[in-house]
Amino acid sequence: MEQQGGIILVVDDDEGARNLVRRILERAGHTTLTASGGLAAIRQVEALGPNVALVVLDMVMPDLDGASTFKVLREMYPTLPILICSGACKRDDVTEILATPGCAFLAKPYAKDALLQAIAGLLPKT
Repeated sequence: MEQQGGIILVVDDDEGARNLVRRILERAGHTTLTASGGLAAIRQVEALGPNVALVVLDMVMPDLDGASTFKVLREMYPTLPILICSGACKRDDVTEILATPGCAFLAKPYAKDALLQAIAGLLPKT
């Protein structure tokens, strides 16, 4: 597979879900890192800066929820593409977040192809 540019950070408190998404993305040629919650995600983005190409972000997490994490990440990097993934909230629950450019929503559970298509739609075209 051809290597894609930048790192995709997968943020989910569910270890199984996090690792499944990581494996799917790596098999598709992406470089990935994972974080088990919002605070860990923010620390990783602070450390990696513009090397993070995209964040796959769960909305329901115990330490810092997805909406709060989204807000901090976008304050740090206003154009950072973020794919919101959730089974606990619906698209209507994140309408304000989705109104910002470079953001999309994918309801859990989702198919591998839907995940890859959503990510391809958010990553800059090379």
